[in-house]
Amino acid sequence: DYGASWSESSSASVSWVDMEMSRTGQYILAATSSGDLYTSVDYGSSWTQVSGVDNIVAVSVSEDGDILGAVTQARYYVSTNFGSSWTLGPESIDSLVDSFSSNLDYGLNWFLSTNSVNEIYQGTIYFYTIAATAGEIISWAVPKSRSGFPTYITTSGFIYIGVENGYWAGDFQIVTNNYECAQNWAEVSMSYDSGTQAAVAYNGDVWISVDSGSTWTACNINPLD
Repeated sequence: DYGASWSESSSASVSWVDMEMSRTGQYILAATSSGDLYTSVDYGSSWTQVSGVDNIVAVSVSEDGDILGAVTQARYYVSTNFGSSWTLGPESIDSLVDSFSSNLDYGLNWFLSTNSVNEIYQGTIYFYTIAATAGEIISWAVPKSRSGFPTYITTSGFIYIGVENGYWAGDFQIVTNNYECAQNWAEVSMSYDSGTQAAVAYNGDVWISVDSGSTWTACNINPLD
């Protein structure tokens, strides 16, 4: 009911650090502060701890729930069968902090480190860095729509936007508005197709883009006031 009421699930009583779900909410993937990984295939009614996968810091679930991703600080795991089995990627990536999974027909996982965005196509067949930047990446947003464009923000104060199709992005460019160097960004998010985006700074300022991140406008409200 859109958050109007809540019920406690049968999950273990642990300290959760990350959780993602499919569009319908049937498939859920969650990580604990101790690095354990849990899956649910019945809208959170029951949970199963994944064996042989540990030290997890972030998780991702595709829109349909068919592809799942999980990362440690240096390695990544991929499941292409709704979490029934997992494959450890062959490449080591320093300082992994986040993950994104697309639907099975695209067969794509993205993994974010503090200084690069990494794309794995069709499980572990391909691995390559598609974007890198000076300074550390703080937050990123990836569109669920294949026609969208990803965006990420860095400690240098810059906003980077994808300039190719969202699911096959090979290049990013810095937004050239004058304001970005002065912003201490905290988080960025976007709509389904990336057309509308929001970026929040640590001082409480909120900036909005309605053209896939090309231009940004400051809101006239401060949520911290």
